[in-house]
Amino acid sequence: MSRGLRGRLRTRRPSGCESAAAPARAPPPPPPAGPEARPGRQRRAAAANRSLADALGSPRAAAGAAPVPRPPRPPLPRRSARWDPAPHMPPGGVQAPPAARWHQCNRPPAPPAPPALPQPPQPPPPLMPPPPPPPSEPPPWRVASFFVVGDWGFDPGMHVWRGAEAVKQRCQGLIAEHMRREAEERGDVAFVVNVGDSFYPSGVSSVDDPQWETRWAQQYAQLPRPRRGANAGEVVPWYSVYGNHDLSQHDLDCACRADATRCNQVRAHGAQRGAPNMSWYMPDVSYFATPVRGSPLELVALDFNAADASKLCTWVACAKERCDSWDEQFDAARGCTQAGCAANLRQREAAAAAREREQTARRRE
Repeated sequence: MSRGLRGRLRTRRPSGCESAAAPARAPPPPPPAGPEARPGRQRRAAAANRSLADALGSPRAAAGAAPVPRPPRPPLPRRSARWDPAPHMPPGGVQAPPAARWHQCNRPPAPPAPPALPQPPQPPPPLMPPPPPPPSEPPPWRVASFFVVGDWGFDPGMHVWRGAEAVKQRCQGLIAEHMRREAEERGDVAFVVNVGDSFYPSGVSSVDDPQWETRWAQQYAQLPRPRRGANAGEVVPWYSVYGNHDLSQHDLDCACRADATRCNQVRAHGAQRGAPNMSWYMPDVSYFATPVRGSPLELVALDFNAADASKLCTWVACAKERCDSWDEQFDAARGCTQAGCAANLRQREAAAAAREREQTARRRE
């Protein structure tokens, strides 16, 4: 058996079964001291070194196999709190210490702080001044004020979606109250611009429709007249136009007739309906007006409902969202069909655009 195999066999650790079955052994004796305690390979290496030293005449041969003692190392200097430049000076000059360490260790002590003098009591900070009151007179650059409203009509049957009110009825009252407060504060609200969809879901049926009072006059009756400006003391007009919800079977002649004087909202021009401070203003479906006296301000109202004719005229002609081929056109004897409604609205739009071009050319002259 080779030496390596014997060494591996000698150093093999017993398994768990062998260690459990083998009896307890006494601890091995301590290894001997001296050169004989070295392993075989180290002893052979030491003998070879001694033979080589004897052949070369080295002092190690005289000393035997004992190692040459080394001189003791000098003790390291203890660190001090202050930096001493003497040990770090070179033989031929003076070496300056690092600036940071020098200033840290050789900084002169700070003089003692003078005793704090008693300070007089500071007055409390002044309170924020109250906001200035609104000016009694409007600024000179303001000619008048006005409101712009649209889609302000409310219908409990239409604005309820799956049992919940999509638009609360009190919202219209809150907006009317806010308009009243703003008009009273400014004092120069001269008119209101109404961009349509005033009476949901299908307009008014006549000039005597109760909706004039319940959905317009009673809601905005508290709007005050202007106190100052060119229109002071006058009624506040509502410059209005038709919206797509204002044209329906209730206002059939307006949707299907070229004669705009048959429109119910045009026929109500100048009506107040129980509101003493405002009036309905719609002399035609398209018109021009000068709302402020003595001012070049011009208001242009145009009927462009033809853009929504594909949806609007189905309700006018068929009383529902879509006309089928077997549906009987509503009131066909009077000539109101889906095609006739769309043609009338397109003709009305072209006339409005022509009037606008003429008015613009007249203004440039």
